[in-house]
Amino acid sequence: MDLSLPLNLVNLQQPLEMPVSELLTGDYHFVIPSYQRGYRWESSTGPGDQKVRQVDDLLNDLTDFVDKNVGIKTNYYLQPLMVKPRYDNNGRLVWDVLDGQQRLTTMLLLLKCLNEKLNQGLLPLYTIEYANRPDIDFGKITYAQSSPGYDYPLPNENLDSFFVRKAKDKIKDWYDNQVSNSMQRQANLNDALFCADNSRVPIFNPDLRALFIWYNASPLNPSNPSNSTSVNLVDDIAIFNRLNGGKISLANSELLKALFLLCVKVDKKNGGTCIIDEETLVRRWDEMERKFQDNEFWNAISPKTRTYENRLDFLFDFIRESDPNSSTDNSYRYFYKDMKCLLTKHNSNQLEKEWEVVTRHFDILCKWHENTTLHNYIGFLIDCGKSPAGILKDIKANKGKNADSTVINLVKGQVKTNDDVFALRYDRNEKLIRRILLLFNVEVSEKHKERFSFHQYRERKYDIEHVNSQTENAIVKPQERLDWVKEQALSALDDDKSTMTPSSADYNELDKLIQDGTTLYEQGEGMKQNNFDVYRQKVENYYAPEYKRFDKHWIGNLTLLNSSINREYKNALFPIKLRTIKGRDQEGEYIPPCTRYLFLKYYSDIQGNPSSFNNKRWNEEDQIDYANAIYNTLKKFLS
Repeated sequence: MDLSLPLNLVNLQQPLEMPVSELLTGDYHFVIPSYQRGYRWESSTGPGDQKVRQVDDLLNDLTDFVDKNVGIKTNYYLQPLMVKPRYDNNGRLVWDVLDGQQRLTTMLLLLKCLNEKLNQGLLPLYTIEYANRPDIDFGKITYAQSSPGYDYPLPNENLDSFFVRKAKDKIKDWYDNQVSNSMQRQANLNDALFCADNSRVPIFNPDLRALFIWYNASPLNPSNPSNSTSVNLVDDIAIFNRLNGGKISLANSELLKALFLLCVKVDKKNGGTCIIDEETLVRRWDEMERKFQDNEFWNAISPKTRTYENRLDFLFDFIRESDPNSSTDNSYRYFYKDMKCLLTKHNSNQLEKEWEVVTRHFDILCKWHENTTLHNYIGFLIDCGKSPAGILKDIKANKGKNADSTVINLVKGQVKTNDDVFALRYDRNEKLIRRILLLFNVEVSEKHKERFSFHQYRERKYDIEHVNSQTENAIVKPQERLDWVKEQALSALDDDKSTMTPSSADYNELDKLIQDGTTLYEQGEGMKQNNFDVYRQKVENYYAPEYKRFDKHWIGNLTLLNSSINREYKNALFPIKLRTIKGRDQEGEYIPPCTRYLFLKYYSDIQGNPSSFNNKRWNEEDQIDYANAIYNTLKKFLS
């Protein structure tokens, strides 16, 4: 296929290797959409010696490539280019650049320099138009000092002009100092960038090729040409945000898959003995992607503080961050620096080692999930904010210990406190209490040899719930007061009365509360606030007698609960909460195990606590039993 003809690519659905030379026919026109930032790359000698070094990287890599591969047939791979074809208002075929505009622009500046110096400027180049900066005309840029336009663009015109001019000056210095005095380097650069590909001109067969990895984001549909001139900004911006949200080009995993496949291809083409073939790699890659779509796996091993459009990207971040010698924050760069040599010269052993790193770390994550103990404790650590890579480093650092004991020590560090567990209070120790309550649920699952569902836990927002509600939450709206009297007080009291006989100990007190509530409710919205507050206090004291040793903020009165349920029954009495939780549990709503056990009085001492048989009240004795259960369950972590 002749790649120099843009029409041959408009329906393309698979990535391809696009030689730079095939863009140099004057027929390729690129548009940088307005939603993208301008040209902003820096050189390593820029202000503050910034880490973003794309201009220098391109020049140094290209120089190194042509110097090391004299007489060798090989390719230099540029970063991927994602484009979308359309026809502009003048009927001209243009390509909107969704990703890769910085490298495409830098390459154009480089091509203009080399075209003038090596080819007298005779070859037509591709064009670039920035939609948000139409006044920048790349056609005016020249490297000929005798030209009246040599100083274009002026760096003080705008920010984009400043960076374009800076890159231009850097390229000129590179040519003057490193290329102008080397005929061999000039010839190799000319071959790599300008010599027509043999798919277009069979008599040409250059040894060196510079290639973009070309992705067509939205092929034109020849059967529906009416849409070929439209610009769907919503879709395009969504794609752009997906590609650039992490300050990387494409998803790292997509780039790395292409990188590994290219290296395997080079290895096989040059007679390598790598045990990995393309089919095996693709199959294994698909297996990893499917595993990462398992929500129970994903939510147990992935960090809470990051979002991944492509979950497999996390695997490569995990690998990079687990390496104490890593000096980059980009996982593609991390692999590329060691693998770029495999694109030009095969080394089967090195390729196998790079692939082994990927599969070994994937297997580590799988083991963490499949081993119940590691799943439970590592999932807890990650929920507390510990990075997966940090956990792996700690495990590796304790070579004399097994992973379980190392992880248990890390868990201890997350709930360490100088206070007695009975002294912890919601208003002083909210973060620590949340961790202890989560660990309580995790440890109960561990004792049952079950994996705690971090998927269910993380998919919902959980609040710390006061089992006996905080009376200080005033109810002041007339309708809300009426609702509380009817739906909370009278509903619960009537249920209680239906299970009693007139001889029951609490019968008279309960009957009086029902009569008072009925009288109050009949007052309607004219109910006085003071009368309501007094009645509410009596009802709450009936279901939760006044505290003697603790108040409602201590850990014995706290549990974890889905925030939607918590909001549903705010200010509810214990029996109403119990009824709600039972109903939601029957509907399939996830209730943390220890929260379910609490409301079922699972922790109350049936011999020493008379309240254990009363599922209508959550007394101080119940709370003490519950707090003791927390401490006894977590003793190995708290002591």
